Amino acid sequence: MYFVFDEFGSSKDMSKSYIDELRTERVSSGEDTLCASLITVNLAEANEGTKLDLTIQVASLVGEEMITGNRGGWSAALDNLQEYLTK
Repeated sequence: MYFVFDEFGSSKDMSKSYIDELRTERVSSGEDTLCASLITVNLAEANEGTKLDLTIQVASLVGEEMITGNRGGWSAALDNLQEYLTK
């Protein structure tokens, strides 16, 4: 059995998770960092399929447009995934 504890001492049973992944991403222009992201993906069993939990944290060093673009990109990717899986 595999549990994850948060900072408040609550636990989550992860034993039925397929994937629990943490990724970082950095967008740069030359040597200048434009934004940094922390992305957590968890795929787990659900009653009628698979549940996707996706958390994206973005820190932009160049303004709100970078966050808006990041959100738009991820929204399009998830829409495409849903369309593909429901064919």
